[in-house]
Formats: sequence, C-alpha cells, structure tokens
Amino acid sequence: MRGVLFALGLLLCVVPASAADLGSLNKTAPGHVDPAPMIPRPPWPPAEAHITDPPQTTTLVVKDTPYHQFGKFDPVLTNACALGRFRPTRSLFRILLTGKTDQANLDAVPVHRRDLLFDPDRYARPDETYYFRNGDLPNCEVRYDGPEAPRKLDARGTTAAPVDRAERKKQALERWGKK
Repeated sequence: MRGVLFALGLLLCVVPASAADLGSLNKTAPGHVDPAPMIPRPPWPPAEAHITDPPQTTTLVVKDTPYHQFGKFDPVLTNACALGRFRPTRSLFRILLTGKTDQANLDAVPVHRRDLLFDPDRYARPDETYYFRNGDLPNCEVRYDGPEAPRKLDARGTTAAPVDRAERKKQALERWGKK
C-alpha cells in the first residue's frame, strides 16, 4: 500500500493541477535569450528561369524547286549519315523547299559553322555547305554546294575506304610546300 501511495504522490507532483498551468510549460525560462533572427533570403526564382530555351531554328530560304534539284547528291556522305558518322548536331539553319512534286525541309550546315556538324571521319571539305534531309534518321540524304565533284563509293559499294591518318598528314605537308 505504501508503494501505491508513493507512486500516486509522484504522479501528482509531475502532472499540473489545472489547464492554466499547461500554458506555463510552453514558455521559456526567465532570462532566456532568443536565438538570432534568421537572415532574410531572397525569394526563389520562378521555375521558368532554370530552363534554357533551345536555340531557335532560322529558315534561310524558301524556294520553289524540288529537293532533288537542290545541291549535289553525295552517296558517300549519305551512307556515312545513315551510319551516324556524318550528321548535323543541331538544326539551326533550315531551308524550306516547296516544289510541286517534292517538298522537303533541309538542315543546312554552312561553311562557317562546322561546330554544327558531327564528323569524326573528317569527310567535310572546307569550302562546302551541307544540306541534310532527315539528318537524324537512318534514311537521311546529304546534298552539298561546292566546287568539287561528289565522292564515289569504293569497290565494296558501302562507303569510302578508311583514310590512313599518316598518309593524310603526308599529303597535307606536300600540298603546303607547293604553295
């Protein structure tokens, strides 16, 4: 019985007698120092500010000619494009051809913007502008404007033979000495 009375006495000491005393438990002790006020932060920027807009495509020319009459067809570059070895990285310049029989949107890679061209095998010539129809698909077609003749397929009929880099460097040094 003594144990029960002792436990009851402890309970009465811990639990406050009235609801008014409950509010005093939430107050801080006298002399308590408030924490430093928070440094105000600027509001979050709107979500649209984090998204960068992709570069806009510029339509360069609208011609009334069919696409198969525009530029010169290059079978080697077309095969390389189908294999993903010669293709535009971005389509910033577009040519819209509105012929009566054939219509097409061609992605153009001008001479001064070779950064828009993925060309690990170095097929690009310095004075040619390339036009890609369906440049990101396996059925792409490559046409170009330039003074040289189109490349020819090798004996296998697939693509140009791989170029030996040492031989290419030797030829470049020989051409440089002739000027």
